[in-house]
Amino acid sequence: MEMNLKTGGSTMARSKTKKPVYKRFWFWTILILAMLVIGNLGDEGSTEQTESTSNSEQVASEESESKEEVEASTKEKDKKENSETGSEKASKEKKEENNKITTSQKNAVQEAEDYLEFSAFSREGLLNQLSSEAGSGYPREDAEYAVNQLKVDWNEQAVKSAENYMDVSAFSEQELKQQLTSDAGEGFTEEQAQYAIDQIDFSKEETVSEESSEESSADSSESESDMTTSQKNALQEAESYLEYAAFSKLGLIDQLSSDYGSGYPQEDAEFAVNQLDVNWNEQAVKSAENYLEYSSFSESGLKQQLTSDAGEKFTEEQAQYAVEQMNFGGNESSSNESSDDDGSSDGSMTKSKQNAVAQAESYLEFSAFSKKGLIRQLSSDAGSGYPREDAEFAVNQLDVDWNEQAVKSAESYLDTMSFSRDGLIQQLSSDAGNGFTREQAEYAADQVGL
Repeated sequence: MEMNLKTGGSTMARSKTKKPVYKRFWFWTILILAMLVIGNLGDEGSTEQTESTSNSEQVASEESESKEEVEASTKEKDKKENSETGSEKASKEKKEENNKITTSQKNAVQEAEDYLEFSAFSREGLLNQLSSEAGSGYPREDAEYAVNQLKVDWNEQAVKSAENYMDVSAFSEQELKQQLTSDAGEGFTEEQAQYAIDQIDFSKEETVSEESSEESSADSSESESDMTTSQKNALQEAESYLEYAAFSKLGLIDQLSSDYGSGYPQEDAEFAVNQLDVNWNEQAVKSAENYLEYSSFSESGLKQQLTSDAGEKFTEEQAQYAVEQMNFGGNESSSNESSDDDGSSDGSMTKSKQNAVAQAESYLEFSAFSKKGLIRQLSSDAGSGYPREDAEFAVNQLDVDWNEQAVKSAESYLDTMSFSRDGLIQQLSSDAGNGFTREQAEYAADQVGL
């Protein structure tokens, strides 16, 4: 019994003295191993987390870059689409604009371009060419539309036009500018014409041919073989003038140098005239014949016309030579029989008498004269200057109602001032007045109601 108890007690005692698990070696070994495993797992997790974070950031960066690329691509696409849209819009607008152009406008543009290919025009000149009846006959608004479509340097057009003129004719600077700017010329602006003239060297020296030098005046002190463009043109124009009209030396210089003429510098005009071989006496004869062809002159009247500054400016000797060639004292046949106051007649009259008759008739076409007043007009130095006998002869050839001449004269006076009957009769009959007879003056006063 005791034995059993002791055994049992011994067993219980051994049982009570058994080591706890945490004091066991294998427990700590397992625990350490477990901690190492957990540690490794933690490092791997951290690495994975780090890698995951890095990967996330890279993905985010790539997504950002991709987003930017997408946005840039979208913007580029939008820009391209907008550009294409703008281009299409411009094309559409242009197409719509073209659709608005009439056939007339389209043709006017084409014809304007054609004109400019073959000739030089100012803007105004091209408009006139397109719209005038003598040109293409387009409506003015279509012509203006066409010219506005052109890209043209009008200054260069002015230069071309100036060069064309200089190629075919002689011009002074003034003449060329006037030709370029006038409405009857090219219609360029003053500025465009001046630009063109500035491109042409009028002072440039040009060599004159030997033939031209030989034709130069023998007594000219300037027989140089070189001359400026202006001098050359002046010489050419002087020769041209003499082909169509008669001039004195001074008259030709004036024609070349004056503003109403060609406008060359005075020295160039004088140079040109000095190069000419001209018989000025013959020029005076031609001038006299021209005057007598279109009008009636007495000998003294013609001479005055040939020599006066307001006339032709021939010398006294040249004018006298010309008058002598006109044979004012010679007889010429007349279709009308001449008769004196006593009824005598002669079938011929001198040139002076013939001219006096013609001039008397001309005076009566434009004004009223008494017989005495008409003779005085024909014979006085302030009038026509015919010899007294030729003036009387001429008036006696006329079939004139002197009473009616008095009435016309009276009406003319009363149109401009007031007269009493006696005052009007006095004005009509006095020698300081009209020179009508007393009876003619009274007849006129009766007819005008005084």
